Amino acid sequence: MRGPRTLAGTAAVLVLTVVAASATIRLGADFPGAPIALARLVHRAAATLAAIAVALLLYLAPPALRAAARAAAALTVALALAGVASGGESPRALALFNQLGGPTLAALLAFAAFRASAPGFACEPRLARTGCALLVAQYTGAALLSAFAGPPLAVLAHATLGLAATLTLAAAFHAGHGRASARACGLFVTAAAPCAGVAAAASSGLAAAVLHATAAALTACAAGAALALAPRR
Repeated sequence: MRGPRTLAGTAAVLVLTVVAASATIRLGADFPGAPIALARLVHRAAATLAAIAVALLLYLAPPALRAAARAAAALTVALALAGVASGGESPRALALFNQLGGPTLAALLAFAAFRASAPGFACEPRLARTGCALLVAQYTGAALLSAFAGPPLAVLAHATLGLAATLTLAAAFHAGHGRASARACGLFVTAAAPCAGVAAAASSGLAAAVLHATAAALTACAAGAALALAPRR
């Protein structure tokens, strides 16, 4: 399944690019001189290429990947329609959907890429599922905090949930069995979001904030990979 794996992996990288560009556009208004025009160009190009890759994945997906490919295609269409409906100015509901949809799409594509491959590694299934559930709760809270100003306690809950999710996913990779390189890669990717979160909290720069958003989507990819690599019942 090399073709579907390559398509899913390429689409996941493109979605991460879209997330980074979207964060630049969304947050750049607060930073004079931010490359918003360039970010819009990158966003359109990456989103278009990602949609093409997802369409090809849907066409070429073997039976084992069809459910993930259909979900990715449906979410891609929904995100595209939300972008058209917003007309460049995103109401809170659409902004919330976009912020949740990007990482979710990245996770679906990572799931498909790793389910189509044979990396010789298996994650601990219960920890992988628990980590994914915690990550869903944390992402939902993060999107709500971004769309609606939240009290300090909500920010603390967001950070706590994020740390719990990343530690649980890291434990799923650490407790897995198989290639040591796959375990190390999973641990590295899972650690990216909290490290970027600390950098964003310590810095008021646009780059740190964009890095945080991108790393969070990368953690979603790690969650998708952990689910794909968890032994099936």
